Amino acid sequence: MIIGVDIRHLCAPTITGVPRYTLELLHELFLLDPTTQWVLFASGRKMALKRLPYFPEKNVSLCTHLLPNKLVNAKILLGKNLEDFCTRKPDIWFFPNQNIIRTRLPYVLTVHDVSFRIFPEFFSYKSRLWYALTHFETLLKNAAHLITVSESTAHDLSSIFSIPKEHMSAIPLGYEKQYQPTVKPSDESYLRNYKIEKPYFLSLATLEPRKNILGILEAYELFCAESKRKIDLVFAGGSGWRTKSFLDRVRHSPHQKQIHVLGYLRDQERSAFYRHAEAFLFPSFYEGFGLPVLEALASGTPVITSPVSSIPEVAKDAAIYVDPYLVSDIAEAMRLVSTDPLLQNALRKKGPQIAHSFSWKSTAEATLTILRKAAKI
Repeated sequence: MIIGVDIRHLCAPTITGVPRYTLELLHELFLLDPTTQWVLFASGRKMALKRLPYFPEKNVSLCTHLLPNKLVNAKILLGKNLEDFCTRKPDIWFFPNQNIIRTRLPYVLTVHDVSFRIFPEFFSYKSRLWYALTHFETLLKNAAHLITVSESTAHDLSSIFSIPKEHMSAIPLGYEKQYQPTVKPSDESYLRNYKIEKPYFLSLATLEPRKNILGILEAYELFCAESKRKIDLVFAGGSGWRTKSFLDRVRHSPHQKQIHVLGYLRDQERSAFYRHAEAFLFPSFYEGFGLPVLEALASGTPVITSPVSSIPEVAKDAAIYVDPYLVSDIAEAMRLVSTDPLLQNALRKKGPQIAHSFSWKSTAEATLTILRKAAKI
């Protein structure tokens, strides 16, 4: 069997969210099934293609095209099929992410969330136009099978697009082994590199409205006004829509000197920052899965998050849940976790226990079963 995989999104400058899902899943799939041949398709400019991860497995081949993705997308929209770009034709396609796609072959599509449909106000006009060009509803209905990353996303697809439940399988994500409570000697050096001193609250997410970063900032200001204990606030994550207006708000905060905006963190840096945080703040308005929540739990970090969409499937009873629309609710949770050692210790102990039930190997095993069934080989 030859499985084609669209990995155009792995050419991104940073590996977050969907690219991380794709990368971790592929590594496990290649280990699980060395007899299957994998054809990985990517396109872009020379600099973008250089960012592609290295896949050393003998049963993996790359099909790359030195064409800007805008031109590739234009050709697809004008009628070119994805397999026409490849010298080796797959039996089936696996699309780990929604994209501009056309194919005559059966395919399996992973749907991470439908936030663009539920909360269009959180997306720029350019992003909404891109989603429209993917013809998302057609992609859903023509797929041999759909994978969702949570039961919540499966429910959204069923209720919004009338997708039958038997046409979907919810397969949760995993986390890398580097996320663990055990402190490493290099941790302190990572914090020092960014001039971060403990204690601090941590927010790790793309700096965009859907992640409720403004709510975190306002809750932190309220916390500072009412708390006698000094705790800094660290924002880590790449830039997103309306990041500039958020940064302007940070600069005008009365507690600006205690707020640190670090940008994108590398893997080992992230795990160190999770481990030493007073609490991880993730009061998002909507998540298809909520991978940072799982990483924080695995790291033994107390988590303050929202009881919305998929998040309770991940955090279960190992987190403090707050109303993301109530700044006072978030601030109270921050006060509670920072002043109650018994609560903090209980959360630090329970998080890794919950996280232990998630693994990329399990994600890959379930995904491979679906790909084999869909290919009918």
